Amino acid sequence: GGGGGEGARGVCTGGVSDVWNLMRALSVEERVRTLRSLPKDIQPLIFASVPSEDESLAILKIIPPRERALLLSGLTTHASTETLAALPPAECAATIRHVPPLDSERALLRLPPSVRTEVLGALPPRDAADLFSKMPLQSVSAVADGVSPRVVVNALRSMGAEELAVVYGDLVPSLSSKCVLEMTNT
Repeated sequence: GGGGGEGARGVCTGGVSDVWNLMRALSVEERVRTLRSLPKDIQPLIFASVPSEDESLAILKIIPPRERALLLSGLTTHASTETLAALPPAECAATIRHVPPLDSERALLRLPPSVRTEVLGALPPRDAADLFSKMPLQSVSAVADGVSPRVVVNALRSMGAEELAVVYGDLVPSLSSKCVLEMTNT
């Protein structure tokens, strides 16, 4: 994605951005090693000072998914959502499992339905089910809208009866009927 002003990415001021400027001479791999060697509470602050989305994505692609979620926590909600949505579908899926439910919901809603299908389809069905069940109910239909019924059904099939009744009951009628058709065809 492009567009947004560079100052909107971070929430840091002063000395923290100076640290990143000092690391500019290092390769991306060396910057990642340096970043990962810092205390966990400092890492998100330093990551928030990375001046461009391209640079952020290059760093995130090297870092394991659980650690990505930690780094994203240092960004503004908008920047975190944008960065998460900019990851390739498989990387987004791996990372989304470790971010707070509201952040995962926002990121999924920013993706076009075809990419949302890829991201949700890349998750094990139980993880997709967990993702749906942790979202505010009104968001489930919005996130599932336009997603392949097969992906939604796989997630629904991984839910317990009580969880399924709540989530399925919240789906818009057009989506619930597509899911019923998918279930009868498989």
